[in-house]
Amino acid sequence: HTENFASIADALIASGAGLRVTGAATLADALETLLADPGIGKRMGAAGRGLASAHRGATGRTIDQIRPFLS
Repeated sequence: HTENFASIADALIASGAGLRVTGAATLADALETLLADPGIGKRMGAAGRGLASAHRGATGRTIDQIRPFLS
């Protein structure tokens, strides 16, 4: 269930850092694929690090935007 964080879930999937499963069967398939080819997990991890790096500093930028309203 990703309803509460759909945008980041979509970004993870689009970047290749995540997979979407719809139930037990697709989860089992995904796990079998990942276990059979460790390179896939490594590529997903690298994609996740890239996505995190691209969004680094988001908290600071958000604080900068709301700071004028706090005074």
